Amino acid sequence: MIISSEPRLLTTRIRRLPLRVDMTIAAGILCSDGIIICADTEHTGEVSKFQASKIIPLDEHTVMTGSGTTDYILMAADKLKDELRMARPVNPSDARQIVESVVKGIHAEHVFNFFEASDPNRPFIELIVAARCSGGDLALIKTNNSAARLGTNFEFTGSGFPIFEYWCRYFYRDRLTMAGMATLALFILKEVKKVHPYCGGSSQVFHLP
Repeated sequence: MIISSEPRLLTTRIRRLPLRVDMTIAAGILCSDGIIICADTEHTGEVSKFQASKIIPLDEHTVMTGSGTTDYILMAADKLKDELRMARPVNPSDARQIVESVVKGIHAEHVFNFFEASDPNRPFIELIVAARCSGGDLALIKTNNSAARLGTNFEFTGSGFPIFEYWCRYFYRDRLTMAGMATLALFILKEVKKVHPYCGGSSQVFHLP
């Protein structure tokens, strides 16, 4: 007996990842003798994964990291470098204003001119910036869309932040030095990468004394 059937065309629906991607873990932590910035190195694209640093030194006094759309994060870094070449912030409030002006400009010129604010696929950036001001104070700054605020103790971004935050709240003490906190940060990053599918690669920590 011969059984025949009409050939069926099997189709696979390819789903594009949205532009709004924060598949990372990055953090800034105030210590007794400075600020540390830490992050994983795994980048997730539409069809591939690759390893690259997510910590960007802007000058000898300023470093940033972030989550979201990579090209827009790099654009923010370029614009912040330009601002810092013209004037170094005098105090934390000044540093926050510089960062805020950059992220507001990016959203006004490059995001909201082309995307609706409610569009889930619009470009998205969330930055953490550590700055040593000319007056000697340190500033830890966190941005969300076009807003920027001064951070206290520790700030997180990326899809792995709930796990990092849990461990950091458990271990954090304001008297810890950068060396001590860096050791804890490497342990916490390892724990995040163990359970989060989109956080991986190596772990990096930058010291800003």
